Amino acid sequence: MKRFIPRNINWSVIRNQYPFPKGVTIDRLQYVLGFLTSRVAFDREQNSENPVPIHFDTMIKVITNFNIIKRYLLNSKILKTNGHYVVGKQSIAYSFCEPYTGALQEVEITDKRIIARHFKAYKKVAAKATRRYGYLKKFFNAKLKIDYPAIEQELEIVFSDIPALFEVDLKKPRALLMSASMIHNKEFYFSVGNTSSNRLYTNLSNLKKNARGYLSYDGASLSAADLSASQPFLLGAFLKNKMYDPDNDFIKRALKSCTAKVRHMIMDSFKELQSSYQCGNDLDLYIKLVQQKGFYEFFQVELNKILVLQNMPTIVNRDVIKKEMIIFFYCKNHSNGISDYRRYLKQIFKKHFPSVYRAIFLLKDKNHTSFSILLQCLERYLFLDLICPELHALGVEPIFTIHDCAISLKDNISLVKSVCDRIILENTGIQPNIKIENFERGKLF
Repeated sequence: MKRFIPRNINWSVIRNQYPFPKGVTIDRLQYVLGFLTSRVAFDREQNSENPVPIHFDTMIKVITNFNIIKRYLLNSKILKTNGHYVVGKQSIAYSFCEPYTGALQEVEITDKRIIARHFKAYKKVAAKATRRYGYLKKFFNAKLKIDYPAIEQELEIVFSDIPALFEVDLKKPRALLMSASMIHNKEFYFSVGNTSSNRLYTNLSNLKKNARGYLSYDGASLSAADLSASQPFLLGAFLKNKMYDPDNDFIKRALKSCTAKVRHMIMDSFKELQSSYQCGNDLDLYIKLVQQKGFYEFFQVELNKILVLQNMPTIVNRDVIKKEMIIFFYCKNHSNGISDYRRYLKQIFKKHFPSVYRAIFLLKDKNHTSFSILLQCLERYLFLDLICPELHALGVEPIFTIHDCAISLKDNISLVKSVCDRIILENTGIQPNIKIENFERGKLF
């Protein structure tokens, strides 16, 4: 089992200054440190100002003497803690002390008991996903490979000039290095997780898009059939088909696997739509836009018009628009600290698509999270519960999915696209824009 810890940790030196008490081993120390570095890399909320919480009951399943290990790491000034603990709500959080905020090194954990406990704990987490999607899990095997040495070589250049472990601009490179390492070492994970929408999370979910060209399956490269502007498209389908109607069959099926609490929260958000919402002619224009290639580009053009008038730099990167639009979809109706870009985008959206804008406002009015969970549920239902089983029945192998796309070999991708087209059209009544993306190597950063 491989993990990443600060590169300048030298256990011989540390041990001379702070002798190991009974029960402290290098493998146990490195497992805890590796957990922290991975959380900082993968969790968008973590940075130098937000130390990483460690849930005691979870960690003790793997590191049975975690109290002794954490005490040693604190006493030896490798870690520091915020000391904040609220029973049932907030775990104590930790961060690295100076000088351990530098580059990372990959280390191997060989303690068989730690490895066995780790995978036993993971197996319980993955059980739900395995029961529902076992036919997909089987493709996470020795045939799935990644060119890890090539990724390492390119990332070493990125890391060489940046010293800080917790710098935000290093989070993505570090996450990529760890994701690639896990695939390379066949440490696969496959879990529905604790998300309300029951999304499936795998090794491919956290892998940077530009790194997919380094993947192969049984020696062959992979391709994806991707639903363009997936969540804006699903919002259009939701409104067009009045899925907020309590008797709508599609929404019932899409929410069936959610907990009763989540279903109630989402259905409760529909009440304002049911009583007072009327869609306008702008809904047809909105749907036409999401069907075409250019949804985010439309907002980019309109936003740049405003930026020119305000003597502000224009945006040339479409991904900036996509990120700001998704935040607009997910944030509260009245958010503090809103960026200029997002404020202008909201104005553009309201001007061109007023009834769609009002629907978003109403859906987020009582609980803004219900809207994002709703869209994720629709996305998950289409791809995981309808498209992937159909591909499996047709004998397509392998099958992978990353939320809004289905992935297979290049030779299979035309069939995959046709299945996506047909099933989404049948269930939403709207022709989707499914684009084929052949995974090719490019510049990682």
